[in-house]
Amino acid sequence: MYNMYKRYQSKLIFLLLLLSLIASSSLYALSPSFFAGVYTDYQIDSLNQATGGAFDLGLYGFFSHRALLDNGGYISTKASGTLSGLLSNDTLSDVESAQVMLVLPLADNQFEFTTAVDSSIIGSDTSGTEMKVQGQALYRFQRGRRMMNPYFAYAGSYLYQSLGTEDRVYHGGRLGLVYSPKIEITYAASLNVGMEHWLDGLRDDFLMDAQFEVRGLAGYFLTWRTAVDVRYLSSSDTAVGGLSGALSGELGWNPTRKINLTLNLNMIQQYLVADQSFDTSIGSVVRLDYHVGDSLYLYLENALGLEHLFSVDPTSHVELIKFGVDLSF
Repeated sequence: MYNMYKRYQSKLIFLLLLLSLIASSSLYALSPSFFAGVYTDYQIDSLNQATGGAFDLGLYGFFSHRALLDNGGYISTKASGTLSGLLSNDTLSDVESAQVMLVLPLADNQFEFTTAVDSSIIGSDTSGTEMKVQGQALYRFQRGRRMMNPYFAYAGSYLYQSLGTEDRVYHGGRLGLVYSPKIEITYAASLNVGMEHWLDGLRDDFLMDAQFEVRGLAGYFLTWRTAVDVRYLSSSDTAVGGLSGALSGELGWNPTRKINLTLNLNMIQQYLVADQSFDTSIGSVVRLDYHVGDSLYLYLENALGLEHLFSVDPTSHVELIKFGVDLSF
């Protein structure tokens, strides 16, 4: 069984590389974009508050490219990497991701295939190197901007850990629709149902996730979004089964081409069936981006999180202040 999922992982990686080659050979390739940056942050939380918090330094890179196809479709590729912990007393940490998306028109509708790989080569002491391979095939009905446009999709993923015991495979389906009665507002709803199998035999999970989102424009400079997410988990491990709900909102203000200000707020409420307990978490992110000129960008970000509110566990908090410099090529 384990070798079968190894082969499943290898096929997805091979498909990712194949699509990348197709994109690079297209006759209608658009100019690629590349960002590289450095950032420093200061974190204070419930554990290090007495010692005055901790500074860190990290590096970041992002690449994207799109190639147009003769039939009106396109292939897009994205890749990014982050290396952090350069000033930390702990070991370095890394995150890499790559995605390839193929979009093809089918009559009046649209087919989308997406495959992605998220990894951490350095990993951690408990899980070692970690890699998650994901794939999705989606068929979207294009009935017009003022009509409800439904879609359905199949999604699968495989999580691998070189040292950990949480290797698992997910298979699921999704039904959704998008409705934009006018340019200033868009409604979106989806229902995801899937099964997740843990390869070490510890548990099998049934997951259901319903989402509803509204986003729009207010005037020329203000964008907004609000979303509700309700999730249900039934597991052979009764200690983790339960129901959770999340409420989130976002405001974006872009008065000029040089300034962009965003505010994100979220709240998560979780109910565990095993001990019949509630757990609440809230968070916020405020970010200011400034385009200095040519290819130079600056940003300042503050993230705040509170966990275990109204819970039997002690309340904890974390605040992260980040300043970064990005260069585009």
